Amino acid sequence: MKRFLALFLAISASAMMFVSCGEPADTTTASTTPAETTTADTTTAGTTTEATTKEETTHYSLVEGFLDTYEHDYSVRLVADDATGEVIGVAGCYWEYDKVAKDVVFDEVFTYRNSVGEQFSYPVIQIGYGQGVIPFQASVVESVNIPSTVKLIYGSAFSGCPNLKNLTLNEGIEEIGSMAFWYCTSLESVVIPSSVTTIGEYAFADCFNLKSVTLPRRFESQVDSIFDGCSENIVFIYVD
Repeated sequence: MKRFLALFLAISASAMMFVSCGEPADTTTASTTPAETTTADTTTAGTTTEATTKEETTHYSLVEGFLDTYEHDYSVRLVADDATGEVIGVAGCYWEYDKVAKDVVFDEVFTYRNSVGEQFSYPVIQIGYGQGVIPFQASVVESVNIPSTVKLIYGSAFSGCPNLKNLTLNEGIEEIGSMAFWYCTSLESVVIPSSVTTIGEYAFADCFNLKSVTLPRRFESQVDSIFDGCSENIVFIYVD
């Protein structure tokens, strides 16, 4: 039943991505002074201080409009702090269809120019925003590297990448959302950094070939949910 639910949600997410994203908008959708742009939705999330498998808790908001760029392989949206409205980074949201390669690497800092030529640089602090970042060519991806600047990997960000073999999660990541790596069936080992405080339900569900997982001991009681549908022979290595 859980696998059926996971499959249904993943297919729905991909369909939403197709309808809502399309080609990224021109850079002019962003303000010429991004720090003053406060129009936002509330579909993103921040981090919590205790280990949990609950849904993400909203602390950040995405500023409306994609930033198109010719210097990066993916598009982003600005991320603002809910309390201040200040832009604090970007979320990698949409990998360009014709630029998806087997090795997916996100930048630590995303630099772009707005419509009047002003240059801005922001750290990449979030991957995804509730939908997959590689929806159409997921089977191409064999390696994913998430930099230490990223705090949140949103739910379903890399769901259904069947050939993903190498996953690098760097120290500094704080939250991994629900179904973030669901059905990545070629993964054999995963190392979850000690900085991670939150992992959503089914984050690595149906990763049938997982053999070894290293993760903080705080998640010991939650592995059945996080790794639902995986092999019963997984070796869990807990780090204090």
